[in-house]
Amino acid sequence: MKIFDALLDAKTSADVENIIQQLGDTISWTPIGNNPGNYGVISMGSEPYDGITERITNSMDALIELGIELVPQLKNITSPRKASEIIFGIKEGNLKCIESEMMGELASKIKVKFLDGDSQKEPTIEIWDSGIGQHPEDFPETLLGLNRDYKVSKFYLIGAFGQGGQTSFHHCKYGIIISRKHPNLLRKNQQDMVGWSIVRYRDPSTKEQFYKRGFWEYCIETSTNKILTLEPVNLRKIFEHGTIIRMIAYDLPRGAGDVLQPANTAWGFLSQSLFDPVLPIRLFEERHIYENRNRPLYGLAPRLWGGGKGEKVQIGLNDSYDIDLKRYGKLKINYWTLRPTEEYGWKDVKKGFVSGSNAIFITMSAPHHKWWGILKG
Repeated sequence: MKIFDALLDAKTSADVENIIQQLGDTISWTPIGNNPGNYGVISMGSEPYDGITERITNSMDALIELGIELVPQLKNITSPRKASEIIFGIKEGNLKCIESEMMGELASKIKVKFLDGDSQKEPTIEIWDSGIGQHPEDFPETLLGLNRDYKVSKFYLIGAFGQGGQTSFHHCKYGIIISRKHPNLLRKNQQDMVGWSIVRYRDPSTKEQFYKRGFWEYCIETSTNKILTLEPVNLRKIFEHGTIIRMIAYDLPRGAGDVLQPANTAWGFLSQSLFDPVLPIRLFEERHIYENRNRPLYGLAPRLWGGGKGEKVQIGLNDSYDIDLKRYGKLKINYWTLRPTEEYGWKDVKKGFVSGSNAIFITMSAPHHKWWGILKG
């Protein structure tokens, strides 16, 4: 109980190391994905914000899956946008179609918090969703799995490959995983429990033997070889269902300032990487050197479709057209041209929309998959 309370409070690598020391021999360690060769997959995400985006995308999937599992007739839905429309009432699954009050309510279902970490450029980042959650016995195949096909047949979900979220561990010193499955969706003989674990990087090198690289592993209970658990009645915080992913001391070489500033911060980078999401999130700044506050983040596309309302830009021209790719489906191209409402500070305003010259975004369902550099003016 005290250990779990300490886990909820842990924000620095020293905090986590102290918890691991207290746990001592009661825990042992096993590789993520049951694969001691997981380095190549987890380290392939070189862009730190992509790892955060993948985690957020998983949270969107968790909310959609909760809605689907509670109403099984919806399992024939074939796209995340259609699921977003039916479950959450978002017309066409497009955030440009909802009012600000509804946007705020939905955004609070996925909370992305920037907390004090080891340094300003190593904040701790927490993503807390109120989605379906995972039962402790399913952690090895889901939250702590790798390249599993958990989502591959679920066309209403965004993810498919079972690896994107794990790339976030490459950028942080430790990870904390906490989850509780929705009590109404427990399988037969499953007890309602909160599962938790700690993720760390291990270098297996010794004085006698050196290795080129190590691997990521997570802790389990030594006596049972299973995920550590806690009964919900023993929680000090209300946690009805969902998942908490906390990335301790996340390395951010850029964009580590006040996250709610529009340019060169988490707000700008996540608005681009979550270019046209199916659900909004709520972004929190909770570090002691900044004012504590939060606001919904709904991607760059809805801001552009809004015509620059509330921004220091005007949309000079925008249009949309479809390209029929025959047996390969259809492609929709949207474009916008921006002009400043005033020349002063235009370069800074522009940074709130694009990074450098990266002005072409290729997306599918929610996050961008690639961007190209073409920018004039």
